[in-house]
Amino acid sequence: MLIGALRLELQIPHAHSLKEKRSPLKSLLAQIENRFHCAVAEVAYHDLHQRTAVAAVVVGVEGKIVAQRLQAIRRFAENQPDMIVIDARERIWNGDE
Repeated sequence: MLIGALRLELQIPHAHSLKEKRSPLKSLLAQIENRFHCAVAEVAYHDLHQRTAVAAVVVGVEGKIVAQRLQAIRRFAENQPDMIVIDARERIWNGDE
């Protein structure tokens, strides 16, 4: 079993309050979860208006498939019109260890 994790740091330029940040962020999390069937959550910068970090985790048996799913999630986030991906980090490790 392989576990893949993707951490995205995002900027939401138009958000001038936490309330304005919440709507596009909740939408992104729901879309990623539904489209890619993975666990996803906001993991940092909860108190900043225009910045957030999101983590997505996928599980699989083939490294190539896990890597492709992580890359697809990254591309999906990069194509969001109201957000800018400012950093992305991926890691895959063996969950049988």
